[in-house]
Amino acid sequence: MNDTQKINIMIETGEKLEAEVLAIVEIDGKDYCIYTITREDGKADVLASYVVKDKDGYDDLKDIKDPIDRAKVAEYIKSIID
Repeated sequence: MNDTQKINIMIETGEKLEAEVLAIVEIDGKDYCIYTITREDGKADVLASYVVKDKDGYDDLKDIKDPIDRAKVAEYIKSIID
């Protein structure tokens, strides 16, 4: 049985892609979704986004623009990959 969660995301070009969720984590009071997108060449990119509630109370992913938050998430990702 496959327990991986799949989500649909929209990338900068406006293209919708399927991503596989690796983890939902809280770091310093903020929630993040860490996920992978498999490219056409078969390699996967590991990405992260903020998890925020939309006006209807559903989870929504937002780009991480704060460099401090980006660094924290990068460190977390490195720790789970190593």
